[in-house]
Amino acid sequence: MVIQLIKDNKKKNEEIIQLKKELLQTKEEVHNLKYELDMSMVEGTYYICSAMNQNKCFDIKQKNQFYYLIINDLNKNSQTQKFKVKKNNEINHCIMNYKGDRILDVYRGNYINGTKIIVFEDMHKGANQCWILVKCGIHFCIKSSGCFDKVIDIPNGNLNNGVELEIYHYNGGNNQLWKLVKA
Repeated sequence: MVIQLIKDNKKKNEEIIQLKKELLQTKEEVHNLKYELDMSMVEGTYYICSAMNQNKCFDIKQKNQFYYLIINDLNKNSQTQKFKVKKNNEINHCIMNYKGDRILDVYRGNYINGTKIIVFEDMHKGANQCWILVKCGIHFCIKSSGCFDKVIDIPNGNLNNGVELEIYHYNGGNNQLWKLVKA
């Protein structure tokens, strides 16, 4: 009798484990479907604005031989604040300046916290130039394709004009969330 109860209990535990696996798989399938639906509407030209203040957005600043991605006051007359988001493959997007001759790039593919984002003229579309846009409510988290736990970040949430944006470990802060505003 005791042996039969142990066998029955073991069988029920195995059934529970199988149901949990099926539930997790279903959740993942729903998430993937939702992700695909969200991503299908992303391609276009945008002002990419901070979730901290929608009047602060991506801009480009030349310093020495490089062009850096910075935060700046929104100016809809500025061509340097318009960015094209184009699908690169199933998951990745390329984010280019409005003219389409430069692309957002993790400088030298270096994924150490604090590495600057440059706007580079050599569009090889390597992992350091591809981005995964993850929907977070009405905002997006822009993750690097080359290092999934790194995102575009406003250093210390500093919204002063000209602050250079960086790659940083994802922590869920508003300084790592962006709103795509049609240009």
